[in-house]
Amino acid sequence: MKISQVSLHMIPLSVARPMVAASTVLSERPIMALRFISDGGLEVWSECVALPEAGYSSETQSVAWDVLVGELLPALKNRSFSHPEQVEAALDWVAPGYSMSKAAIEMAFWALYAQEQGQPLWQVLGGTNGVIPGGVVLGFDDGSALLKGTHDVASIEKYSRVTLKIRPGYDLDYVSKVRQVLPESITMAVDGNESFCEDDMTMLMQMGQTGLAFIEQPFERGRQDLHCRLQQNSPSPVALDESILNQSELTIAIEAGALGVLNLKPGRVGGFSPALGMMTQCNAANIAVKIGGMYESGLGKSYNLALASVCDGGLAHDISDARWHWDSDVLQTDFASDDRGRFTVNSAELYRNIMVGSALKMSLKNHILTF
Repeated sequence: MKISQVSLHMIPLSVARPMVAASTVLSERPIMALRFISDGGLEVWSECVALPEAGYSSETQSVAWDVLVGELLPALKNRSFSHPEQVEAALDWVAPGYSMSKAAIEMAFWALYAQEQGQPLWQVLGGTNGVIPGGVVLGFDDGSALLKGTHDVASIEKYSRVTLKIRPGYDLDYVSKVRQVLPESITMAVDGNESFCEDDMTMLMQMGQTGLAFIEQPFERGRQDLHCRLQQNSPSPVALDESILNQSELTIAIEAGALGVLNLKPGRVGGFSPALGMMTQCNAANIAVKIGGMYESGLGKSYNLALASVCDGGLAHDISDARWHWDSDVLQTDFASDDRGRFTVNSAELYRNIMVGSALKMSLKNHILTF
């Protein structure tokens, strides 16, 4: 595989509902899409999941754009790869770090490789599960609207799980009230986004007694001691997200006994190759894996869905309809689940959007590199 041309596009999308989390408010989200054309004429699109602001990560969209244009993409010139697993090491040599920027390249090479092999992406990754259960993440605005009776519960109830954002002041009582509003058929989990401290441990242990699927990232990423204590004393397992950026950090967390679930976001950890390695680690340690998201468009969600097919199917994933986040999407066809919140990975239309391209909106910014 050798690249002859790459183009970057910043695509404005209108947010259907602001996502309000513990420390961030996502009210706008331009999509950074990359188009790759191989020397053999194959074409794929990928998405860089970096966010506009630095609340979640210092690798913002502007940082990712600069490192892609200035370092990573030029490094592909005259480079040929026989397998996408070789891409990760090549990019690490050019610019250590920048895992989201690298993932946009690495995952595109997997899609190119799938085309060359004449197979769908999910099968090349080793997927076996053709039907993927989806789930939605509810921000504070969503939770408040549910309690006020102004949220459309019907838009939620087809999914098998919801993950409710929490923070100090929006914790045990808040979770209990939202649970009462949701249909009993929906499993509930919570996500603290690092907003709690050691003083909240007793309250979180009590929350773990309420039948939650998991309590995600309650403490700061460096406090594996606190995550370990909660994991050992709560019936609801601890899920880690921000704490795990690579396989080394996952090894430390597993050895510390700090998690029962990994929220794995391939676009955040460097792509499919490191993500598959982390899944292998979790399987060996009996740690459940769910595929998370970064508020991607349907394009990025399609890649997440392909990786979700590799999971054992025990947990619903943070993969929802594109229109849950966006008034309109970048794809030619809607990225949407069935009436039970499930996605079918062998959909020809779904992978045509990755392999052949997207109906792009007017780009705010473009950059084209020809090799």
